[in-house]
Amino acid sequence: LDPVSATVLDGTVAGNVAIDARPDVPRITTNLKLDRVEIGGIVKRFTGRDLFLGKTSATLALDTSGNDVDTLLKQAIGGLDLS
Repeated sequence: LDPVSATVLDGTVAGNVAIDARPDVPRITTNLKLDRVEIGGIVKRFTGRDLFLGKTSATLALDTSGNDVDTLLKQAIGGLDLS
């Protein structure tokens, strides 16, 4: 999906997402730019705890593969640059 964009958590996300579902184990590659996203909402969704407040901008480059969400998260490699 290129380009992809959305308004989330009072900010925007834009970039590209590539999904290759041809092999037995699908592969997902993302390159996203988050702009003024409420970081506390993201952290709370993953941890269930209110750890951060405020908005942030970031660049996320991620590559993963797997057949279920748990495996996709465990296999994820990449980088996150906060600004």
